[in-house]
Amino acid sequence: MKRKLKYLFLAALFAFSTINTTPAKTVSATTEPNYVKLGGEPFGIRILSDGILVINVEEKMCGTDIKSPAYESGIKKNDIIKKINSENVYSSTALSDAIKENKTLVLNIERSGKELTLSVTPKIDNNGNPKLGMWVKDSSAGIGTVTYYDDKNGIFATLGHGICESETGSLIPLHYGEINKATIYDVTKSVDGKAGTLNGYFEDEIIGTAYKNTSVGIFGKISEANCNEYIEVGTRSEVTTGDALIYSTVDGNTKKAYDIKIKRLNTISEHNGMLIEITDPELIEITGGITQGMSGSPIVQNGKLIGALTHVLINNVEYGYGIYIEDMIKEA
Repeated sequence: MKRKLKYLFLAALFAFSTINTTPAKTVSATTEPNYVKLGGEPFGIRILSDGILVINVEEKMCGTDIKSPAYESGIKKNDIIKKINSENVYSSTALSDAIKENKTLVLNIERSGKELTLSVTPKIDNNGNPKLGMWVKDSSAGIGTVTYYDDKNGIFATLGHGICESETGSLIPLHYGEINKATIYDVTKSVDGKAGTLNGYFEDEIIGTAYKNTSVGIFGKISEANCNEYIEVGTRSEVTTGDALIYSTVDGNTKKAYDIKIKRLNTISEHNGMLIEITDPELIEITGGITQGMSGSPIVQNGKLIGALTHVLINNVEYGYGIYIEDMIKEA
């Protein structure tokens, strides 16, 4: 059974210039480390966080002038609760169960890379229920685009940016991630001022696990690569402004190459390494430019994999940013 769920990820992207485009070349598997399998296919991911992320702390108990226990104890937005009463926690259910006991909780918290211990005692709200006065999150799900497969190590890389909590913008600490095949069934087009989405559903088949959520991408192990097309990895020094290709899937689960231009290069920034412009009339007609869900779409120039799409420029959705593939490979 296929579960039709509308998922999305924001792809952060910008525009670029001109050079002759060359289709990605297919070669037989080699022992050379500078060849990977070209991505471009959609995937679904569900992740469970390593701890519970605090996304908001209320100063007062709802509907009262009573200070909330979380606020009084010094718990802050973006804190990660790693343990409750010395027990590791990975779900908000564990916190809810502990609060129901209406006893003082000892929380081991990670804050800005430092560990601290706080005690907090629930208070009874207007409905007679014990509460702490904070909002937490333990998981996330969405659809993205595979950048490349390293079949020699069974590794895949995607997104070119991390999965963040929408309220706080903080990276979700990854405990476990489940990778599924996905199919795109519809596109909500982007318009200037608002990014659209690739709308799709997860297949039941689980094909891998994610083990790393970083600022330059998601990395994991995969049982099979839905691709037999090898491509050489290009270095940062080989990238030029000019013509290039982007591989993405905007219908079904089959990728296609579309024309782009690399408009500007930034040799310092990881995340804004390339400013790109979507120039392919077909892709613009279907998506309006760059949509959420295209994050990770591989960028190819002169037959080499050079980067991945990461963000959309909201005030001009035909433009976006890309990351150099070197930065992703280094992190993987």
